[in-house]
Amino acid sequence: EESGLTMKKFSSHVIISPKELTFKDFQLSTYKSSFAGYFSMRYTNWKSFSHFNDSVFMIADLEMSNVNAADMSYFTNNLKGIDFDFRFKGGMSGTLKNLKSDGFSLYFGSISQMVGFIELKGLPNIDSTYFSFQVKKLTTNALDLEKIPLPPFSKKTYLKVPKEIDRLGVIKYQGNLKGTFSDMQIDGFATTKIGNANMDVHLFKSQKTDEFNYKGKIDAQHFNIGVLSGVKQFGTITFDGYIDG
Repeated sequence: EESGLTMKKFSSHVIISPKELTFKDFQLSTYKSSFAGYFSMRYTNWKSFSHFNDSVFMIADLEMSNVNAADMSYFTNNLKGIDFDFRFKGGMSGTLKNLKSDGFSLYFGSISQMVGFIELKGLPNIDSTYFSFQVKKLTTNALDLEKIPLPPFSKKTYLKVPKEIDRLGVIKYQGNLKGTFSDMQIDGFATTKIGNANMDVHLFKSQKTDEFNYKGKIDAQHFNIGVLSGVKQFGTITFDGYIDG
């Protein structure tokens, strides 16, 4: 392939025309990933590929696929140096700059999974990409979050998770996430090993330390504030108030 991506195996029913390139029932394997399902690109003419990010409309319906993000780096410099494995199932449509999913499931790490609907605006520039994620189910923990690579990926830096997140244990969440990967609004309900909470929280990365800070409103039920804060004198409480840390 012209991009440099090496394919081990590929099979598909292919439709090629001046306005469409479609792969039905395709199976694709590289040395790091495997994909299967349906993928189509629609365009005005072949010159549209010269402005791929906003001129080629894509439709994808993937069966459960094992993906290493390194394979995507062959198509955009914004992902150069990335090495991150995940599994994905679901449909997406739109141009790369304006993608929308009507339902997907994503799995990574040891326990993490995300199920829901999402809109992405601004790809392939990861730093400035805006997302709106309606979360039907999200499960994760600090160990998995700390394995998420951050741009520039060639520096091999990873998400810095506040110690309070580690103290929550396994986090299960349902609600909405909106913003960028360094500045997002969290509005929903979470369950953890130390209590449950309705939250409306702003999570953002500090420009000085590169660590994430948070502030917003929490309505917590039977929440062990002592474990969260690291102060043993505190115990389990129910409260409705503001946090900033």
